[in-house]
Amino acid sequence: MIKHYVPVFRDAAPKATYQVSRLVNGTRVGVQQRAGPATTFGVFLDAGSRYEAKGKNGTAALLQRVIAKDNRIVAPFTKAGATLQSFTDRQNVGFLVTCLNEDVSTLADALTGVIANPNVTANAVDAEKEGLILAQAQRARNPFQNGLDQMHSAAFMGSGLAGNPLGTEECVASITAGDVTDFANEFYIGCNTAFISVGDPNSDQGAALAQKNLGGVKEGIPRSLYTRYFSSGQYDLNTHVPTAHCFFGYKVPGTTHKAKIPLMIWRNLIGQWTPKRGLATSFSLARLMQTTEMALKLDTFQFHYHETGLWGTYAKGADRVIYQKIMYHLADEVNRCVRTLDDEEFERAKTMTKAQLFNQVQGPEATAQFMGDSILGAFGDIQGLDHLFNEIDTTTMKDLQDNVGRVWFDDVDPVVVNMGPVFEYTPHMHLRSYTYWWRD
Repeated sequence: MIKHYVPVFRDAAPKATYQVSRLVNGTRVGVQQRAGPATTFGVFLDAGSRYEAKGKNGTAALLQRVIAKDNRIVAPFTKAGATLQSFTDRQNVGFLVTCLNEDVSTLADALTGVIANPNVTANAVDAEKEGLILAQAQRARNPFQNGLDQMHSAAFMGSGLAGNPLGTEECVASITAGDVTDFANEFYIGCNTAFISVGDPNSDQGAALAQKNLGGVKEGIPRSLYTRYFSSGQYDLNTHVPTAHCFFGYKVPGTTHKAKIPLMIWRNLIGQWTPKRGLATSFSLARLMQTTEMALKLDTFQFHYHETGLWGTYAKGADRVIYQKIMYHLADEVNRCVRTLDDEEFERAKTMTKAQLFNQVQGPEATAQFMGDSILGAFGDIQGLDHLFNEIDTTTMKDLQDNVGRVWFDDVDPVVVNMGPVFEYTPHMHLRSYTYWWRD
């Protein structure tokens, strides 16, 4: 067991300067100027799959793919040798470009021009459907990703957050060019958009790049969101796979809530473990997984959306009743963290949280992604590491215990997903009882 830790980031947090501005139509512009031969820039939109119309799951992903394949983008990008990455998740859509400084103006004009005026035709939409359906199948074959999708489906059933960001084959087949155009008109609007630049352009130049095309997009009005949380269990029996995949989650607050940092620290208190890497075995639960061989893998996850979120653990193992064992030990560990956590463990978890945040901004692409997520809501603004590190430093053990207690004790029941050879399982009502018997 590791008895001591090194406070790597205690004395001085890395400082980075972000310039944030806003166009008249509400489009936000975030710039970090860096010296070097290349620039990474992108457009991020609060227009993910959660906003899709009922029965049209996959519309956001189709629109993203149509834009990325538009010849007005492909031709100049190919000529410049630039790279374009794009993605769709439940909350956001993003387009990220890396190119030489001399090509920034031309390529930013091409990208923002297509995003502001997408050419959505029936042929373009139909051409992307097959690729999207193949991506769905690939996502479903990943047990961890499939389990997270089922967790969202169980926790937020009936809402936009419940759907797969890539849609379903049936829904995608039914989507028309008109559906995609309507989605773009409704959600590709100024108040949902952020232009990010990491590299050569300064703040004024970044704003000018955004203004040329994105400045003409209608401002729009942000949607007021409410998502109901459900405590439920899903058991996907599959005897053709050798291992069980077990997920346990709880509702947590949204993006800007003060609980975000304590919950990040809590993830590191639970720890991670795999046989090959042996991560974070200095913490009690992860060490238990290692010494007892109870599980083949232990990990945690944390998602925050505007108004709600999901925190939980994931375990993989060959034991068909592993989820019962893991749930019991997880409950016991959370109880210990709330009542008898020691200072050394707490400080070590805080240091690990800083290291994870530090790794999120290594390299221009990672920094641009961090800025885009932040400016659209992950932290409510672009907050530098020095600010976030200060929040971690000022988080007390009582802050952590209060927020853990809020998740586990305040009448919030778990959502559970188990996949694989799960012939036997504890009734969901029994799993719910694991949090009740701690109450004073």
